Amino acid sequence: SHTLRKEIKFYMKHRLNGFRNMNDVTLETINYALNYLTDNNKNIIFFSDISEIDVAMLFSFLQKDYITQFKKNPSITSIKITIKNCGAVVKYLCSKNRDSSIYSPIPKSNYFSCMKFKNLKKHNKRTDLIPEDVIHKIGIHIEDLVKRHQVMYNIFVNTPLRLKEVIYLDEDCISPSRYEGLSTLRYIPYKILIARRRKNLEDYQELLILTEVADMIQEQIDVTTDLRIQYECPYIFINKEKSSRARISPGRYFVVTMN
Repeated sequence: SHTLRKEIKFYMKHRLNGFRNMNDVTLETINYALNYLTDNNKNIIFFSDISEIDVAMLFSFLQKDYITQFKKNPSITSIKITIKNCGAVVKYLCSKNRDSSIYSPIPKSNYFSCMKFKNLKKHNKRTDLIPEDVIHKIGIHIEDLVKRHQVMYNIFVNTPLRLKEVIYLDEDCISPSRYEGLSTLRYIPYKILIARRRKNLEDYQELLILTEVADMIQEQIDVTTDLRIQYECPYIFINKEKSSRARISPGRYFVVTMN
């Protein structure tokens, strides 16, 4: 919108102080981020209209769907730069350096600055995405999988969770969110768990997921209730074969099944 462009114009003027750095790609990264946001939320007129969920959806888009001019997904470092640049605009609009001729509302919160990026060196190389044709073929035969594997597959497709993080989801992993069509998924990020504990952070982390995915997970929670009570086990992917003791569904079984 022209109002957003005006806010960006004032920010860039402040940033560059009248000098043009030909290698500065700040404007480019802000523009494609805002194009996505305004295309998906027509209520965004000013930066102050951008909500927490808008930023979360932008992050998901950059991770999964955005294709750069080099015909590939951006690295996590590039995503961080984009989010940081948008956050810098909001910070400017909230600061005493804000131009007095700007009449747009002052943002109450800077949701871009709430996004945290850690261990970038370890995650800078992206894992290859599953080709769309492979996902399509799996989708055709998804009903052939046992129910718990169907649920696990849908979690993998719709979230960034790793195998161990999915297998050890517990009975309290799903809760409502304040956003329509979205629920909260609570899980333990095992890969960075030691680092979190060193910083005195709690073990659990949360993310927003589609309610339809949450409903599948809740169904898995419900169908394993008796088994979990019997074996005093909190994990929702507990499974019991006819002649064996109940146990957590081994990840290798899922991997073999999918292959």
